[in-house]
Amino acid sequence: MQAVGLVPVLLVSACVSAFALGVYDQTVRQPRTPRIAVVDIARLYAAAESQARARLVAGAALPASPVAAAAPAAGSGGRAGAGQPSAVPPVTPPAMPPELATMREMSHFGPRLEGVLRDISTECRCVIAAMAAVVGEVASVPDYTAVAAGRLAVPLPVAAGSALLAPTIRWAP
Repeated sequence: MQAVGLVPVLLVSACVSAFALGVYDQTVRQPRTPRIAVVDIARLYAAAESQARARLVAGAALPASPVAAAAPAAGSGGRAGAGQPSAVPPVTPPAMPPELATMREMSHFGPRLEGVLRDISTECRCVIAAMAAVVGEVASVPDYTAVAAGRLAVPLPVAAGSALLAPTIRWAP
């Protein structure tokens, strides 16, 4: 007869213990557990380099600048006559040639990558390590290379036979 009254007490006790362990796990143990994620930095730099190379090649294939074609003749001095407006409106040169813009963008790639990795590290509450620095089995370590490439707008070539899945930012222990 007393065994019947003991079952609810044991169930309540088990639920309270499970709840206490869950709270402990989320508040005490989890913040101290080191979390590591990897990013293949060499692959990101190679993808950015190939993207810049493609832009430079595409820029070299374009015809000459329309600014040079619209420039006035050297002998006329750009004037139709004294006091009269010019027949050809003044052409403002482009702000920056595409080649120079691409080079400037690539010179800022390192700081942009650092900022993206810092943001990812903050969001996943983990330490980002370079893929080349990890030795051994990395199947259990999340790979944020695709996430970083997406934020940097760098297309990553997918190697044949590899199934790269972009993890979500939330950490799943």
